[in-house]
Amino acid sequence: AGTVFALGAIGLLLIFNVLSFEFWKFFVLASFLVIIRTMLNIIGCIYRAREQPLAYSFFVILTKYFALGLIIVFLAIWHLGLFGYYLGLVIGELTVLVAFLLCFVKQIGFSINKFSFTVLKRMTTYGFPLVISGLVGVLLSSSDRYLIGYFLTKADVAIYSVACNICSYFSGILLAGFQFG
Repeated sequence: AGTVFALGAIGLLLIFNVLSFEFWKFFVLASFLVIIRTMLNIIGCIYRAREQPLAYSFFVILTKYFALGLIIVFLAIWHLGLFGYYLGLVIGELTVLVAFLLCFVKQIGFSINKFSFTVLKRMTTYGFPLVISGLVGVLLSSSDRYLIGYFLTKADVAIYSVACNICSYFSGILLAGFQFG
């Protein structure tokens, strides 16, 4: 529902010439990225709650570095700039999400007979504010990239983003062990 709302809002911004047509693809990728990261966080919380620190650490590291590898390919080889950065994030994180969802469903033995709409409704009403806060967090953490893009070029944003993410990934690896302490 959130992605549909975001895509509708993007369409309205395009119709009323508030949003430049060259930027619509970034907003579309970012709206999918919010949903993908929300799902990744949910799966990560489940692994942490099940006290599976090795699986959780592998999950986090694989998510970051697979996406980073695609970003580097899209930037360094295909020269896709900022679009390549977001495309690499979406494809990389979506691939890891699907793989871990399949493993998780196989591990818990999910059956459609066990599905409860009551529980889904409660989870949705509880989780909707978290989706909004996640969207705000992505906007705040990406605002520096928009400022760089405004004052410099899209290529500068892509280079800055890769360097910033590499530092973030290294700090994440160093701090991952302390999350279970």
